Amino acid sequence: RRWREGRASKERAAARERARTELARERRERDLLTLDPDFVPADADAVVMQLWEVKRELVGLRRPDLAVQADRLFTRYHRALDVLDEKFDRREVTYERARGLVSEVGSGAAAGLGAMVELVQGSVGLDADFVRGRLEREAARIGGTEREALQRRLALAD
Repeated sequence: RRWREGRASKERAAARERARTELARERRERDLLTLDPDFVPADADAVVMQLWEVKRELVGLRRPDLAVQADRLFTRYHRALDVLDEKFDRREVTYERARGLVSEVGSGAAAGLGAMVELVQGSVGLDADFVRGRLEREAARIGGTEREALQRRLALAD
């Protein structure tokens, strides 16, 4: 009985933590800055342009679930630059160094999203129904390596 009470207590605590995490995520999403894929951002630096291009391509590929990642990165990048503007004088060497680091990290993250775009572009031509049917019809005749490759293709298509 004590064991059940302890377990129930742990489950309630885990549920409260999940709810708290979800609420925090919703707050972050609500404050999300967005890039409009139809219009080039005004006064944008190289990182913002990279993020805008990635978002435009993902929206064009009908993947808004991934396009929101560009908005998240844009928001974090913008907030990091705002913090630098608040804490440092623009004429300081430290400001320039910190801004360079933020730009470098932002550029690397945008490049990672660019790789995701390439992956999505490569999976656009996959026929998921054909792959599923082949796995079902020819399950006995397909070798292990080929089955694994077909399952990976199916995962990409989905």
